[in-house]
Amino acid sequence: MTPKQAAFVNEYLIDLNATQAAIRAGYSPTWANKQAHLLIGKNRQIAELIQKGLSERSERVKINADWVVCRLREEAEFQGEGSSPSARVKALELLGRHLGLFPVRGSLSLSLEGQVDVSRGTILEGRRIARRLILEEIRDESLVLPGDEE
Repeated sequence: MTPKQAAFVNEYLIDLNATQAAIRAGYSPTWANKQAHLLIGKNRQIAELIQKGLSERSERVKINADWVVCRLREEAEFQGEGSSPSARVKALELLGRHLGLFPVRGSLSLSLEGQVDVSRGTILEGRRIARRLILEEIRDESLVLPGDEE
């Protein structure tokens, strides 16, 4: 690992902004976004160091998923002085999402075992399919059906 890559890992752990971390680590601002993607997505050692850093931070500050869910529940139930109805609604929304009560339209859930290798061709094909579906959705929404005219 180069010193610049090590700097990227340290900078990324500050704010989890890959592009800005690449710039602060000394990569060209012009190519920082692309370089950050390559560093995180293609370099297993960097990805492992980032994961290790995140885990260490989580242990150090004692914040994990249970803590977040407990705090959201407290916020959702709080009705004392200074409480906010919008904060309660948002907390309930986030808890509902966590529990899967509000499925996202068009979401896909897979259970995979072992290692999955996705080639660039597969990714590009997936993007083409997604783009086509989005365009079809836009086209369908823009159609004016008989009786719908204003």
